[in-house]
Amino acid sequence: MGTYARELVGMGYGFPLWDPEPERHGEVLIGDVGFLVKGRFHRLFNPTLPAEHVVNQVWGVPDVFEELKIPANLYSYKAAAISADTVCSRSFVKLDINATVNAKSMANLGLHFRCTDNQGAVLVLPTKTAAGVQLLPNSLVPKFIGRNHAYWYEFATEKAQLDLKQQDIILVSGWVKTARWAVAAFVDGGREVEVSFRAGQATLADASFSLTATQSTSRSWHQHSGPVLDESFDEGSSSMARRTQDQCVFLHFYKSKRRLGGILPKFLPKKMTMRSPWFFRIA
Repeated sequence: MGTYARELVGMGYGFPLWDPEPERHGEVLIGDVGFLVKGRFHRLFNPTLPAEHVVNQVWGVPDVFEELKIPANLYSYKAAAISADTVCSRSFVKLDINATVNAKSMANLGLHFRCTDNQGAVLVLPTKTAAGVQLLPNSLVPKFIGRNHAYWYEFATEKAQLDLKQQDIILVSGWVKTARWAVAAFVDGGREVEVSFRAGQATLADASFSLTATQSTSRSWHQHSGPVLDESFDEGSSSMARRTQDQCVFLHFYKSKRRLGGILPKFLPKKMTMRSPWFFRIA
């Protein structure tokens, strides 16, 4: 969902993923080399792990495979990267919050917004928290990418037979993860559109957005929630809430990009500081 990414990319948490669920081969890791498709990250391999590691056995590794050793002091951890029930675009105004608690201590989250522009996006965090890890600015990773990116692209297009451009190959430098989420976005909605969301704390099975247009009707409205398969939820215990933070709602990454007459693409907030002019960092 391009609209979702455009609306939330400027909020300071990283690049928004419309589909935060991990692949079947595991959650997003620092150092993952991969690509984005329809708002979801797909890992090819991870050079911070040995070539024979199980993570690197799905697609294999490039013929020229250099391991990346990142010192521990370059990692910046934040247990509460987000401490809120929502992250929404600037066009959204939160009208009220209604949280109730039943006899079994299961919180029910109710949110109500008004969008004052023609498009908008919102991320709901029912657990009201998300953890984050990010690499500090450094010269180690950009130099590593400069030596290896051509081999990664050849691997992706020749060995893996993926239809990708060179700039599609990225290296993950950070993430923000939560346990449960719901996302919604719309375009051509008309001003004064109102959006409501309700969900139980224990499960998102009954989570739902509702849209009310006070002046015009949204012609393009999208929403979904997750995780779809919640193995930590016990149907026999309605008070149990999922706590495993493996759902990647925001991503930080390095990507390769040739100069375009001095004009940077809209989604690249800043240019990386390094000798080569071909690399940028999504911060």
